[in-house]
Amino acid sequence: MRPMLAFAAGAAAVLAATGCSGEPAQQVAPAPTVSLTLRPTAGLTLAPSPGDVTATKQVCAYAAAAATDLTKFFNDEIAAIEAAAAKGDQPGMVGAAKIIQDKFVTLSSSLTSLSRRPVDSDVKVALTSAAAALKEITSESYRGSTQDTQTKLSNLAIVFAKACG
Repeated sequence: MRPMLAFAAGAAAVLAATGCSGEPAQQVAPAPTVSLTLRPTAGLTLAPSPGDVTATKQVCAYAAAAATDLTKFFNDEIAAIEAAAAKGDQPGMVGAAKIIQDKFVTLSSSLTSLSRRPVDSDVKVALTSAAAALKEITSESYRGSTQDTQTKLSNLAIVFAKACG
């Protein structure tokens, strides 16, 4: 069902973006071309941004706790899936997998939001990387094993520890 919904939404977006409304096409004049050349300034280096100290500390505390909690949560839910599988409980397996999926999506969204706060640039990078890793894990194309996922989750805690010092 999910791939069909994604396809339907994608097709609707393409049709809307290309103006496929059933109306005859209208000629549109081409947009003017603008050329922009960037030249590096000699000796210019951008220092990492320290960000707001208080915001950075708050975000780091949240992210570190969330990474640790997420690893424990994942391991507990995997145990629930294995217990359900041992009983032949298909709905139990699907339910536990959905809980994992929902938690990962929610945390990915939270980390993305936190990355928009005025935090240290290294912390921003850690937040966006962690959010991307969680999105990857929840994507339909992810083929990692339980062990691969556990490794990725453990790495999140390491990434936050390094970024937050």
